[in-house]
Amino acid sequence: MWVATKKGMYRLDPAGTLVELDIAARLRTE
Repeated sequence: MWVATKKGMYRLDPAGTLVELDIAARLRTE
């Protein structure tokens, strides 16, 4: 589930926490 905020798009993960959509950060960790 995606949640749009003023700061940008966030993903609501199964644990119920908002994860900021940061493609660069995701690429750095993979």
